[in-house]
Amino acid sequence: VVVTLDGEGPVGLAGIAPADEAVAAGVTALSGQARAVVVAGKSMGGRMATHLAAQPEAIQDFLLTTSILNRLSAPVCDAITDRSATGGSAEVLIKLDKANLFLIPLDVERRWYRYHHLFAELLRARLNAHYPGEVAALHLRAAQWFEQAEEVNEALEHFCAAQAFE
Repeated sequence: VVVTLDGEGPVGLAGIAPADEAVAAGVTALSGQARAVVVAGKSMGGRMATHLAAQPEAIQDFLLTTSILNRLSAPVCDAITDRSATGGSAEVLIKLDKANLFLIPLDVERRWYRYHHLFAELLRARLNAHYPGEVAALHLRAAQWFEQAEEVNEALEHFCAAQAFE
């Protein structure tokens, strides 16, 4: 495991088992000057891929689908994952947050999140590799949701990513 300290803090702490609490305590005590600490010889990308592969298929699909978002909340996730009838995204986000699975809260109420930038890159690469034909449609759904929410900048970003220039 490589525990990387970047602008987002100790990113390798995600998924550390209770047996690794001493490692976690030692890493959080490090100063911001350190860039990486090799704990058990596994790369950060490998650690993230391992955590992704360990998730149930439904969670993996959720992660891949929502990876197009720079910031996510339950309502926008519901809109792009077709869960709007069930409202299931709130439960998934809570589960991911509690599991410390590379999800970073953006507000105190924990309504808005984003994925750690390295995890988001991994997810987007997998999305593009496995479902290249669906990416534009996902961006279009996100654009429509952000437009209805009067979030113009994010709506425009997703309309452009979907190449919906009408």
